[in-house]
Amino acid sequence: MSERSIITQMIPLSRITIAQNVRTSTGLDKASIKELADSIKELGLLQPIIVAEHEGGFAVIAGQRRTLACQMAGLTEVLCIVRGAETGGEELKAVQIVENLKRENLGLSETCEGVREMLAMVGKPAEVAKRLSKSSAWVSKHLSVTGPTFSADVRDMVNSGQCNDVEMALTLNQIAKHPKGSTVVAHLIAQVKAGLIGRAKVRATLEQLKAPAEEGEEGGEDDGDGEGGEQAPKGKQTISVELSAELAAVFEAAGGATWLRKQLKKLAEAQRELPV
Repeated sequence: MSERSIITQMIPLSRITIAQNVRTSTGLDKASIKELADSIKELGLLQPIIVAEHEGGFAVIAGQRRTLACQMAGLTEVLCIVRGAETGGEELKAVQIVENLKRENLGLSETCEGVREMLAMVGKPAEVAKRLSKSSAWVSKHLSVTGPTFSADVRDMVNSGQCNDVEMALTLNQIAKHPKGSTVVAHLIAQVKAGLIGRAKVRATLEQLKAPAEEGEEGGEDDGDGEGGEQAPKGKQTISVELSAELAAVFEAAGGATWLRKQLKKLAEAQRELPV
């Protein structure tokens, strides 16, 4: 029977084994399985379990929670989709990873770990992309998160489930690696965890860090309060604004005075373009 040969049949639960896979550590708390078991008792198993022939029995490829819930519900056999012929250990693991990575409810951490594990098995990112039907860029981005040079602080946030946006994680990593970004990234991570900012704000901060310093940024401008009662340069005036600690952190993370200066310039240019 080939990889594409797929049959559906009732299989005794005693012949089905659950092998370690990328989903083992998530979504398997007893409360959620008990809830699913109660649903199966009432409505039956609505979605077949996907298995592969393995060592004289069958190994679960997709449907680990359903299998455990069926056992808890007291079922003796379940409807299964049987894929492929006898599958060896490494190939079975590869098929499991592919099936699980195609599920939409995986977190970013689980996805990145699965992609890294798949790379260790097949050897080349191009082969990973082929098996997952993803682009090479998608694979590279998810491999980066588990790479040895990736920011530990950003990775911790990903592993804790507080960031499931790979683009945001990569941008935060770039900020952490920037010579001027070490102090900024801590504020950004705190704001992301609190749900105060999204990808756009993080990206804007990176662009601000990469932008060349504007004239007058280094050394500052005369605020008119120096000795001798000198006035501020003609055409300029100083404006002071008091901010709470939280808003001050947000302001600094956005780029501080340089960011504000740019926003005011954009506003002035927009006003000049308005019809008279």
